[in-house]
Amino acid sequence: MPRESRYWRTDAQGNLLNDADIQNIKPPFDAIVHDVVAAYTDNIGKDIHSVYIMASVARGLAEVGSSDIDSFAVLEEMLDPELVMQDWLYHAEDDLKRKHKGVVSDVEMSLWPYGYVLRDPEEFSPGAFIIKTQTACVWGSDLGPELPDYNLNDRTTRLAIANEDILFMQEDIEGTIDVLQDAPFPDEVRNQCKQVCKHMARTGFSLTLADNAHYTRDVALCVPAFAKAYPQYADEIGQMGHFINQPTEDASEILAYLNGFGQTLIQMCDTWLDEHNPNRYEFFVTGDDPDFEGQ
Repeated sequence: MPRESRYWRTDAQGNLLNDADIQNIKPPFDAIVHDVVAAYTDNIGKDIHSVYIMASVARGLAEVGSSDIDSFAVLEEMLDPELVMQDWLYHAEDDLKRKHKGVVSDVEMSLWPYGYVLRDPEEFSPGAFIIKTQTACVWGSDLGPELPDYNLNDRTTRLAIANEDILFMQEDIEGTIDVLQDAPFPDEVRNQCKQVCKHMARTGFSLTLADNAHYTRDVALCVPAFAKAYPQYADEIGQMGHFINQPTEDASEILAYLNGFGQTLIQMCDTWLDEHNPNRYEFFVTGDDPDFEGQ
């Protein structure tokens, strides 16, 4: 089993533990983390509350040349997100990808409103969940200690964790199809292929969480778990794993896959949402809400 492939650890009560830590960010990844932080702070430093690194880089499990660097900045509490400059983000990602070519395969940067993280206690906050369970704060004041624990023994919590992947799967697949139909360069086709299939694998794993008290974002575990739960699609799910490890540069090949099994996965997600979140709430309701029918 690949070194990075493991389920998230939990404590004795079943609460998810955070494997990410700033001490895990080692060379050569520390240099790009430094540059990511500089990009945020040089452009909008006065608007930022804190900056976070997530996924394999923050867990000390990144592989040189193949791992992405995923980051986000949480904006200041009283700031209107609509007033924050964002046009620099794409150029910063592109510049950092070129500067650190050979170290990371992609660079992702985003801005999160403070209210996306700190929400009504009756609503599940995907942002709070990510900060609490899978990020290292690399600049500013870490919000993690203020956030609740997430217990995998609680089925409603597992449904809430699953909701975001499942809710946005159709949008991701359709958006990727739109990009690929414009005949992008081979490198972009490979990137789109890998990213959408990773999302599909994680969504497939999320579909199992109603009956599965484990959690992972590692696609090497998500793919077989998805295939085990849905053996009738084992071949198609296996192809997904192949596309993650060896993404195609042939746009027609991945388009055929998205227009085939991709549509099947969208239908599977719709079935799950009809049962657990029929109103398609972005923030899954974990408390008592007379309008929420999915609990």
